[in-house]
Amino acid sequence: MNRAYSGETRMKWYLTKSNFGKQCAIGDNVSYVRFRTELDEGSASLFDKSRYLSENENALDKEVRLAFVEMSVIHGKS
Repeated sequence: MNRAYSGETRMKWYLTKSNFGKQCAIGDNVSYVRFRTELDEGSASLFDKSRYLSENENALDKEVRLAFVEMSVIHGKS
């Protein structure tokens, strides 16, 4: 990155032509991006717990109810 000065106190950052070209090439090759959220983490956690709690229906039911409440709160915040 290079710095360009505009006035005495303002500083702007910009990419060199080479770096800008590289960034564009990367962007042109990206076809899918997924940003994980707390809801994704909650779902993954519940899935992991369900694998080892599958034999214990009461414990699994408790975890599902707890996950539902936590995810409802998270969803309400967003």
